[in-house]
Amino acid sequence: PSYSSPSSSSSTAKISVKPALIDKFNRKHNYLRMSLTERCNLRCTYCMPLEGVNLTDATKLLTFEEQKRTISIFSNLGMTTMRFTGGEPTLNKKLPDLIRHARSYPSCTSVGITTNGLVLLNQLESLVAAGLTSVNVSLDTLKPEKFAKIARREAKGLLKVMASIYGSLAMPELSVKVNIVL
Repeated sequence: PSYSSPSSSSSTAKISVKPALIDKFNRKHNYLRMSLTERCNLRCTYCMPLEGVNLTDATKLLTFEEQKRTISIFSNLGMTTMRFTGGEPTLNKKLPDLIRHARSYPSCTSVGITTNGLVLLNQLESLVAAGLTSVNVSLDTLKPEKFAKIARREAKGLLKVMASIYGSLAMPELSVKVNIVL
């Protein structure tokens, strides 16, 4: 919002005041993490029961327009960093559009995803073109047989994850991190 200067005369000087998210401890918050889906293309033993989970009814989830509106609201409140997560965010077909929308705000200088990397390589160019600036890839092991056991997927899936990591590292626009829990 803009406020007129309290000075006298016919001055039309205005002061621009940017709202901010400040908590009761006077800390300014500028980071938004948005989970885009409960769905995942892995069935990791520590995360997903063998029989799967009951997914939330779509009518109880934010629509694409509501997700964009949330990004807009937080951007206007000083958000500078956005992270899309899931489940697996690359399963959301609107991910490039959401990244592009977040980056349309000059204050939003960092947009990242946390991913298992299984299908990331196929989407990497379009995500970077949309404005993606960082990737966190979750990786449980470097051993194909352990990958298969943990993820309950074929061992060759590890090769896809590694290709996504190397593909991300080859993109100078991206900051890349690998999350490993020992």
